[in-house]
Amino acid sequence: MDTILILCRAVPEESKKYFHTVCVAGVTDKGEFRRIYPVPFKRFQQRAGIPFRKKEWIEATVLPPDRGDKRVESRKLDFATVKVLRRADDNEVRDMVAKCLSPSVKSIESRGASLGFIKPRIVDCECIIKSTEELDRSQVDLEGRLAGKIKLDQESRYKFYCQERKGCCEGRLHNIEIRDWEANELYRNVIRNEKKHSVIKHKVRKKWLDWMIDRDMYFMMGTHHVFKTWMIVSVLYLRKP
Repeated sequence: MDTILILCRAVPEESKKYFHTVCVAGVTDKGEFRRIYPVPFKRFQQRAGIPFRKKEWIEATVLPPDRGDKRVESRKLDFATVKVLRRADDNEVRDMVAKCLSPSVKSIESRGASLGFIKPRIVDCECIIKSTEELDRSQVDLEGRLAGKIKLDQESRYKFYCQERKGCCEGRLHNIEIRDWEANELYRNVIRNEKKHSVIKHKVRKKWLDWMIDRDMYFMMGTHHVFKTWMIVSVLYLRKP
């Protein structure tokens, strides 16, 4: 039985077995990283499609990962055993992150890990718009109306430096995609009322860059299970102490 503070909820991905799955990650009460995958995403389930939320402590029995997932932090959950304990405040989250903080993406990689926290120095943020269509023409909701797309056609990216640039980003800053669920949902909220690309990009940038200036920010970095490329799987923006 593990006790885990959930600190990442990524954008749902299509799955042949589960229809849609979510990669969730966090840190145990012993300071160990846990990637929980796959977590089946149920479109009309309460709590936004999965049984727990970011910044919640859960207790559950963990199982070995799928055979093809060789990342050391990966586990599966016995969902019949999941119990949501309580919600952590920003100070508790900051304390947990501080215990696991790395100076750079390279330092996470060099120790053979595929998950880690960094404190970035953000330079810029961009939103790449592929489509402003929100509705999924192949799905209807419980009342027979067209359902919204789960994964929207956009790509938000941060350009940033790590605290320790040497051997990592001393010659060129990072330009990495944000796979946090909140990036997907921010885009959804914007395109409901706005279709002009320049305005959409401005509103997304205003939230992910301008608004974040007054927050204590950390990234949870994680690797893709197939391509091993680094992604920002979670953006933690905490109230400053």
